Amino acid sequence: MRNYWVRIALGALVIFTVGMVARALINRGIGGVRGVVEGSGPLSIPLAFIPFRLGGDKLGTLERVTFERTAPQSVSSVRLEVKLSDSLLARGLEGCRLAANLDSKDGHRRLSESTFWCAPAGSDTALVEYGQAVFRPGEVSVPLYLPQDLIDELQDLNFDGDSTPISEAEIDSLEASTELSVDSAPVLRARMGDSLRAEGMRRADSAKGVPSRMADSTRSR
Repeated sequence: MRNYWVRIALGALVIFTVGMVARALINRGIGGVRGVVEGSGPLSIPLAFIPFRLGGDKLGTLERVTFERTAPQSVSSVRLEVKLSDSLLARGLEGCRLAANLDSKDGHRRLSESTFWCAPAGSDTALVEYGQAVFRPGEVSVPLYLPQDLIDELQDLNFDGDSTPISEAEIDSLEASTELSVDSAPVLRARMGDSLRAEGMRRADSAKGVPSRMADSTRSR
């Protein structure tokens, strides 16, 4: 029997919202889940083997998504944890305004082919800062931007409004679409990786140079 938690996590990534996830967990009768969903604490979902792609280039994997809530059916922010291959990539992403590319299909939001991108300031007024992404190793945090209509949905979830059970076929379909996305994910392109590492190294060297310049200035007095 396949692990239900892994399958639900895959579905969570595909639709990038908690409504269907909550319904699926409740319908499957997993102990204690109803209390978690109906509470107001964070709803944290592990993600396994899901590629993190920036502009179509695979840079690492998504580890976990956490939905912070102010009320049982209202998500106040989203926290995305990303594992990169090294800390230089994380340093190179400092200053990125990470935006999720979401396509609508069959009534569900799905991550698009390019998945994420760094949005320039003022480039898209439809995007709103609604959480953060944390890159590891390096513990670099950047703002996470989502479309306003998705934020509206997250702020007014309705777990009980649709009591229709989710069938095996529906979840199998979600899993299959995600597996296809994982299998077809492009490998890390040298140009993107090298560019980010070079930027990370420049930032690291610049940070090291500040104390050195301050020491030189002190000695010259």
